[in-house]
Amino acid sequence: MTEPTLPSPGDTPTTEPAARPPKRRRWRIVLLAGVALLASLVGSLAWLTGSEAGFARLWQLAARASGGALSVARVEGTLWRGFTLEDARWQQPLQRFEVSRLMLAWQPRALWQGELKVDRLSVGSVLVDDRTPASGKPTAAPTSLALPLDVEVARLSVDAVVLAGPKLTFQQIAGSYRYQSGFHTVALERFVAPWGEAAGALALGGAAPFALSGRVDLKGELEGHSVRAQTDVGGTLVAPTLKANAVSAGVLIDVDGRFAPFAPVLFRKVDALTVRMAGVDPARLMPGAPAARISLAIEAKPEGDGLQGGLSLINTAAGAVSAGKLPLKLAVAAFRVDDDRLVLSDAFADLGSGRLTFAGDFNPRTFDLRVGVDQLALKGIEPAAPALTVSGNARLAGPKLAPTLSLALAAGGNRLTGEALWQRSGAAALDIRTLALVAGAGSVSLGGRLGLTGELPLALKGSLAAFDPARVSPSLPAGRIDGKLDVDARLADGSAGRFAFSLAPSTLSGAPLSGYACARWQGVEVDGVDVRLALGGNRLSATGAWGEPGDRLSLTLAADQLELLGPAFGGRANAALQLAGTPRAPLFTLRADAADLRLPGEVSVASLAARGELASGAGTPFELALKVAGARAGDARVETLTLAAAGTRGRHTLALTGKLSLAERPYAVQANLAGGLSDAYLWQGTLSRLQLDGAPSLVLLQPVLLTAGADEVRLGGGRWQALGADWRLDNSGWRRSDGWYSAGSVRGLGADAVQPFVDKLPVATDLSIGGEWSLRGQGALPQGSVRFVRESGDVTLPLKGGGTRPLGLSALEAALRLDGGSAALNARLQSALGSASGDANLRALGGAFGAASPLSGRVALALPDLSLAQPWLAIGQRVAGKLDATLNLAGTLGEPQLSGPLRAANLAFTDRLAGVALQDGTLDAVFAGRTLTLQRLSFGRDDSVSASGSVSLAGARPTADIAVRFNRFVALSRPGMRVVVSGQTTLALGEDAVSVDGMLKVDRARLDFPKLGAPALGPDVVVVGRPKREDGETTLPFALNVGVDLGDKVRFSGKGLTTGLTGQLRLIAKPGAPLSVFGVVDTEEGRFKAYGQDLDIDKGQIVFNGPPDNPGLAIRALRRNSPVGAGVEVTGSVLYPKVALISDEPMPEKERFSWLVLGRGTGGGSQDNAALAASAGSFLAGALNDQIGLFDDIGLTSTEEKTLSNGTVSPAEQVVTLGRQLTQSLYLGYEYGITSASQAVKVVYRLSKGWSVQAKAGTTVDVETRYTVRFD
Repeated sequence: MTEPTLPSPGDTPTTEPAARPPKRRRWRIVLLAGVALLASLVGSLAWLTGSEAGFARLWQLAARASGGALSVARVEGTLWRGFTLEDARWQQPLQRFEVSRLMLAWQPRALWQGELKVDRLSVGSVLVDDRTPASGKPTAAPTSLALPLDVEVARLSVDAVVLAGPKLTFQQIAGSYRYQSGFHTVALERFVAPWGEAAGALALGGAAPFALSGRVDLKGELEGHSVRAQTDVGGTLVAPTLKANAVSAGVLIDVDGRFAPFAPVLFRKVDALTVRMAGVDPARLMPGAPAARISLAIEAKPEGDGLQGGLSLINTAAGAVSAGKLPLKLAVAAFRVDDDRLVLSDAFADLGSGRLTFAGDFNPRTFDLRVGVDQLALKGIEPAAPALTVSGNARLAGPKLAPTLSLALAAGGNRLTGEALWQRSGAAALDIRTLALVAGAGSVSLGGRLGLTGELPLALKGSLAAFDPARVSPSLPAGRIDGKLDVDARLADGSAGRFAFSLAPSTLSGAPLSGYACARWQGVEVDGVDVRLALGGNRLSATGAWGEPGDRLSLTLAADQLELLGPAFGGRANAALQLAGTPRAPLFTLRADAADLRLPGEVSVASLAARGELASGAGTPFELALKVAGARAGDARVETLTLAAAGTRGRHTLALTGKLSLAERPYAVQANLAGGLSDAYLWQGTLSRLQLDGAPSLVLLQPVLLTAGADEVRLGGGRWQALGADWRLDNSGWRRSDGWYSAGSVRGLGADAVQPFVDKLPVATDLSIGGEWSLRGQGALPQGSVRFVRESGDVTLPLKGGGTRPLGLSALEAALRLDGGSAALNARLQSALGSASGDANLRALGGAFGAASPLSGRVALALPDLSLAQPWLAIGQRVAGKLDATLNLAGTLGEPQLSGPLRAANLAFTDRLAGVALQDGTLDAVFAGRTLTLQRLSFGRDDSVSASGSVSLAGARPTADIAVRFNRFVALSRPGMRVVVSGQTTLALGEDAVSVDGMLKVDRARLDFPKLGAPALGPDVVVVGRPKREDGETTLPFALNVGVDLGDKVRFSGKGLTTGLTGQLRLIAKPGAPLSVFGVVDTEEGRFKAYGQDLDIDKGQIVFNGPPDNPGLAIRALRRNSPVGAGVEVTGSVLYPKVALISDEPMPEKERFSWLVLGRGTGGGSQDNAALAASAGSFLAGALNDQIGLFDDIGLTSTEEKTLSNGTVSPAEQVVTLGRQLTQSLYLGYEYGITSASQAVKVVYRLSKGWSVQAKAGTTVDVETRYTVRFD
């Protein structure tokens, strides 16, 4: 080994300095390489994200890195300027996701503000196919949903999302998303699912427990029925709540629930759930189902690891099965659901005539359903059923794929027992092990097997042993029957099989019964027919075959004792039939007769005789004769009916005559035909006469060609007269391949056309209608068109006060187009009042038009001048304005929905008799669904009257809630009367009552009544056209609760009373009850004229405490400036008043009367009688003056004897007085002395209560002053 050479200490180190520079260069190189690499990475990243080529390369690299799982067919754009991906896919063995297109437009600069801002994210079609097995572990609640920065997606759209597993497709998804302030917010503008559309908004907190709120509205169609729903969510993500309501096909659905979606057990995910449904009618949901009106409620809540709850069902429209109704009235059940088990308990169904009880236990392997029948009367379910009451039980239990059905029922001493095995796997079948009816000492038993797939094979054997039919139903005959039955058949299309039935010696209705019957059949062909049956003297026999050429079937009936068949039978019947040929070309010979025939279903025939013969060959005889008399079936009656045919098969005539009645309407029919039957069994000939007399009537006006066969019936063109009009029928008939068809026209169709179907038209009319049609159909719904148009005439409407006035129709037409699955209607009306037009489209459901059929269309109404309706208003009423409406139709035929505006302008209404004048009116209303929203109804330039509210047409009766506001509204305006009010009232229209509530204040009012009163007709005068007023209290058809504040500006004048009125009243009434008024009315500064005098009302109160025509009275009125305070006090009530004379000082009544009328006392002594006579005269004259109102003072007074200043003595005498109180203190009067014929004009000025100055000028002139002091 060579030793390394070490440098000596003395050597100069020449290599040390040379080694250091390379080390620095290495670090510099490394640094430069790092910078270059970083720059390369940044550059590459910038190229990959900032250039279109680089961005496309980036997706290629991602696809390569995924191992081929990811692929993108095309890339456009860059990461920073926005990009578009087309045909992007992710493919794994159990997962496949495809996106046809993805377009992103965003704002990268917003990242500097800590926000991810996307202007638009648009996605095409998305396919999701995820078959990854579930882990089986419960989903845990998240710990946080917070994002590191705010996010905004201004516009999000997805064309379609396809879920391959459940095969669901969601389309047209559009909305927006935002995350801000710790909350996720989604605004869903549209979301189209297979069952409808949705829109709404949701908000979710980012921190536990994740507060949740939102609403989603849904509309769509489910099995042909429109659905509208509203869903509100709340609570938290951990414990969400749900409230939803929906309407579909008249069904109201309400859901209220609380949930726990992260609970470990399935059934604990529901914390509480309530589902309510109302208005469910199975007949509207499923064609052919029974009608009902069902309300349903389901409640559920967790119990342990399961779910328990209850169900209740109420049917308010229960009825008989034959009436097409559901007999169920009430059903109640309790249930419990565990992981794989459902337990049903405490369940029962009330059928009105009995009860069924239920209990059950179901799991994936077995189930056990038990039904109990408790005193179920069969006639309560179906009136035609036997009068039996059934009790017992039934049970379906066992393995899920092979349960056993057993039953044990009893009714009236009869027992029905049975057991059957329901084989559900493989070749499904029902094995009837035993089914036995034991009725007294007799029985009926059956056993066999019914296949439930394929050809539906049936093998059945049965026997009767001493069976008495009367034990089952009293309508059946009594007897003792022994026999056997054997059936082997295939029930699927083209059924075939054989049967054999034999009777051992038996009795029925006390007569011997015996015989047998057997036959084979294949479709409509039969062979091996051998029937021999005998009941008493009745015989029925049949032998042979029919269906193939050369076959012959003979049938003989000889039954003179039909009553032996039971109480519903009677009379006698005999027949002999020889049948040959084939189903398409039958040949026969018939002889039959019957008398006093009675059959079930209330069918009876007094007499019947029939004979006929049809043989092969055109020249063979053809005979057909039928005579019926006294026949009855339901509401149809046949008095006589005769059908006769004579001639040969190739050429013969037929005549039909008869008298009958349908629904109590008598008819007579006559028909004549001539033609022949070809070898192909096609009858061709001429219908020369057809006349039906009655209402409605039908007459053939010209002969028409007629062709009839197994595959075709054709009626040639011709003219007819029916319903008072002329009809032209073209190209009408039926073909097996195409169905029926008809075309024609009508002219002169008038009001007489509907009179056979309605008792009386609501209006008088002389309209004449013309039209044409062209229709064809094969099945339930036709195709084609129908059009009707007005030819002439008008509609006459009754006037308010009697008489009539034409509507002024100038155009009326309607056109209907049918395409087999929908109907389109167009209609137009033009009259003197205005015009109306519309179109509607109706779509069929289940091959028929019904209440649930979807409806769409438009209706337009225009009334340009409402004043044209003047003739139909009452006397004194005027109306003006114009009204327009353009409405859209939607919903269903049973529940149509309206949408659109209803507007009116320049509205005016005047009622002179009522003193109401409304001007400058405007109406703005909108229909939405079945609700009319009254946005604005106002009158007056300052909206003196305005109303708003809504009217709902959703229920059986309309409902409304309308608020009416009054702003200084002139409620009454007549000569001498004017009332101005303000306030608000509410009109509520319920299903059962109408109510008016509110508060009104009288701003000002002036009520001046004529002094002599208004003229009135006597009670013996009858006004033509005016209904007679009934005696008794006047009742109101609505509820009333309105307060009235009279304010302080109400003046009343009438009946001698002039005063101001204040106070508050409450008007109350119940529907159908008289009006009641409560409150107090006070008088202010009032005057009352009585006994010819003006009395000042010192105190006045009218107290209402019930009936408005009998308020309580508390009135005190004093003679003006009376020294003694003379006056009148009225108490009691209006109907029972108490009137008393009053004064400030105690004095006799006659003294008070004198002071009240004369203004002075009687003076006592011999002058009292004269004063009282004068008072009486003043009272009578004053009573007349109170009505006329010319004077304040009129009457007869007595003057005292007095000595004048010149010594002349003026004797006492009677004086006629006329006077007028000009002011409170100044009086002007005229006096005339009866004895002295003296005259004077008198002026009195009252300085105070006891001091006055008086001056007279006339025959004498004098001036005096008086001061009076009164004392006891």
